[in-house]
Amino acid sequence: MLDLIAQWSQQPNLLLYICVAGAVMLAVETIGLSLRRIRSSRTTINKRLQLLGEDTNQGNVLVQLRRDRGLTEDGSFSFSFVLVNRLLVQSGVGTQSISFIVVVCTCIAIGALAGFLVFRSPIVAVPSGLLAGVAMPLMFLAFKCKRRRAKFSEQLPEALDIMVRSMRAGHPVSVAVTLVARELSDPIGTEFGMVADEMTYGLDLEAALQNMCMRVGQQDLPFVLVAISIQSRTGGNLAEVLSNLSRVIRDRFKLRRRVKAMSAEGRMSAGALSLIPLLVFLAVNLLAPGFYGDIKHDPLIPPVATITFLIWAMGICIIYRLVNFKY
Repeated sequence: MLDLIAQWSQQPNLLLYICVAGAVMLAVETIGLSLRRIRSSRTTINKRLQLLGEDTNQGNVLVQLRRDRGLTEDGSFSFSFVLVNRLLVQSGVGTQSISFIVVVCTCIAIGALAGFLVFRSPIVAVPSGLLAGVAMPLMFLAFKCKRRRAKFSEQLPEALDIMVRSMRAGHPVSVAVTLVARELSDPIGTEFGMVADEMTYGLDLEAALQNMCMRVGQQDLPFVLVAISIQSRTGGNLAEVLSNLSRVIRDRFKLRRRVKAMSAEGRMSAGALSLIPLLVFLAVNLLAPGFYGDIKHDPLIPPVATITFLIWAMGICIIYRLVNFKY
């Protein structure tokens, strides 16, 4: 201890540096906690409730939510490409989202830059940028769609439990749906809120749930639709059915998490094996442009490059099938 004090006395600036480093760490931690608290407070209240705070008219809020999701005022698809429109709706990004526009522009720029760096030709850069502007946003939408479905699957058992408690207290199904819309955050809070609003403006419960299945695309949600439809036609103890369904969905969710954890190493290896050939090709072109540039005009290069690309794509498909399980 005395030796340490003696060293500090010989270096008077050392203590100052330690204090400055500690202060910076505390400042960064404080800013991070503040941003996390602000984000948590924003995500706790779903988007529908935020819009209702600005406009108390439920009809206007419902129309705005539909338009933001790429739907028309009556809830149908607004684009002629149904598959793309369905992917856009289920991803939750929305046609009026600034982030989606930024993603499209960034993908076009990256594709054009990559085409120019690889082939050194602006003629190739333009179609490569347009191709990247179409393919990469679709991949982005597919990723957001998968992520949103996973979040919805995690919230669905809790939503069913809220409905069960509400119905056991004597409330009808419509009131139980409204309670879920008020208590839970996005994405399930807004989706159930849209169901409640559609019921308010004339749709029956079955049609409103079918619209929600179309907007979400989650594989467990049709079970809820079938249970409620059968109960509305034949009668029965809907609270007990939904309680059992909640337990089954929760067990399925645990199984998915267990399978995902057990296959994590394989999925990471698959991603690395898929990207390494492409990264090596780009690195060689950037560091040694003449390595491939001297032979790119050879007549054997197009068929060899095509066969290589097909083998690489086939390998990616095989690896993807090996590490992704259906359950």
